[in-house]
Amino acid sequence: MMILVASMVLASFFSLVIFPEEASAYAQHSPIRIAGDLDFTAANGVTQGDGTPSNPYIIEGWEITAPGGDAITVRVADAYFIVRDIHIHSTDLGDRGIYLYYADNGRVENATISNNMIGIFTQSSGVTVENSEISNNTYGIVSNSSVNVTIMNNDISDNAEGIVLGRSRRATIKDNRVANGDIGISLTDSEDATISANTFSGMAYGVYLVSSSNVSITGNLISPGVSSGIYLDRAENTVISGNDISNGDYGITASNSNGSYIRGNSVRFSGVAGLYFYCASNGSIEDNTIRQNKWGVILNQSAAIMAYHNDLIDNNLQAVDNRAGVNSWDNGYPSGGNFWTDFASPDQFNGPGQDQAGSDGIGDYPYVFSLLGVQDNYPLMAQHASKNPPAALFTIQPQEGLVAAAFSANASSSMDLETPSGNLEIRWDWENDGVWDTAWSANKTSQHQYSTQGVYDIRLQVRDTDGLLNVTTRRITVSVTTTTAEPTFPWWLVVLVVAVVVVFLAFLILWMKVAGRTRAIRRQP
Repeated sequence: MMILVASMVLASFFSLVIFPEEASAYAQHSPIRIAGDLDFTAANGVTQGDGTPSNPYIIEGWEITAPGGDAITVRVADAYFIVRDIHIHSTDLGDRGIYLYYADNGRVENATISNNMIGIFTQSSGVTVENSEISNNTYGIVSNSSVNVTIMNNDISDNAEGIVLGRSRRATIKDNRVANGDIGISLTDSEDATISANTFSGMAYGVYLVSSSNVSITGNLISPGVSSGIYLDRAENTVISGNDISNGDYGITASNSNGSYIRGNSVRFSGVAGLYFYCASNGSIEDNTIRQNKWGVILNQSAAIMAYHNDLIDNNLQAVDNRAGVNSWDNGYPSGGNFWTDFASPDQFNGPGQDQAGSDGIGDYPYVFSLLGVQDNYPLMAQHASKNPPAALFTIQPQEGLVAAAFSANASSSMDLETPSGNLEIRWDWENDGVWDTAWSANKTSQHQYSTQGVYDIRLQVRDTDGLLNVTTRRITVSVTTTTAEPTFPWWLVVLVVAVVVVFLAFLILWMKVAGRTRAIRRQP
């Protein structure tokens, strides 16, 4: 009987003890519905702010599961607000993680959103989405009929389509890392957009433009695993410059597009074609390095295209143009045409007719590359294309940590077309305050600790041996403490109680044995 009582006491104690759970940065919250400025309340997840530009409403620190519905909705609101440090997920591809409808002046920061039909949907003006992880949704971020939307420095992976713009104007999409899906970034019926300094891997299309105009696509890194790097379909006035595209099927494609200006790109190791123009018109291909593709440049049923000052290096078939006399493969004399690695000609003469004594860096004979008589009248004797700046890339671990924690930065993935990676030099600005905290160094790894909490942008600058520079930033969050799930008993108290109970049970068992023997002796005659 005594043993049973002691066991019940011990069990009752452990039922009261709350053992430590895994640390969590979020608290559970039901789906949030805000319809107008008056709904920015504590009940709707608002933790601070008054809705002004200098003190926006803050919705932060929540974990929301919304199967079959939207997790956070903000509709018809003029107040300034920030949704940050949010974890949103669904178990059955719910509708939208965050839905912003005519909710101008909103920001989404440091959100983790997964397993929805759409991660973030905005039909608003002046919205910014940054430093967030958007994964395993059908569509990652969708901007529809929006103006002045900024999407920057996000990790977007394993969505069917990463970033989707429809009927939007003046969007800025930069410094995002987009991986694994069908399309990385797509624009339809949109205009005046800038797509810059993004990285793409593992998808059918990197950038896909349909019926869009005045778009600039600059400084992106499109790496192996992307079948078609940049694809234009019925696009108008598109500038594609300074991109690094490699190891796909097609590098850059312009189909039924007008005014496509391809400048200063590096396109190499394409399985089909580096540059492919189909029924395109009024464009230029200038100052590009087109290296070791199956076909270098294809102009198919295209007109008024100027191709000059390009380096066509060791492509299986350097160029194809099936409309002789319609396009131009040089910029006249003395500017010249292109550099061709399979061109062999002396350079003993100069002048527009190459009939005056003296070399001029232009071959004495045209470079003819088509049975139709298509030719470069002034082929260059040496490479011309501009040197390419390095790609500045780095990882940071952890992305969220405590004060005095060591944040480890690694820029080993930075690269350059002309300079070996080991010869690239880097430096760090840990607070992005314009003051470089480290000197130039070839060492690509470093650590830093922060003494105060806050959100910091880490800035990396990379320099190649030609002195060309590039920069990029990543954002981290430094906290004072980490939230735990529930208050707990001290571990030493639990150990002490267990020890006391064990000793008590041992004493009880011993006492019962002694008492039993005593009773047995007393019963003897």
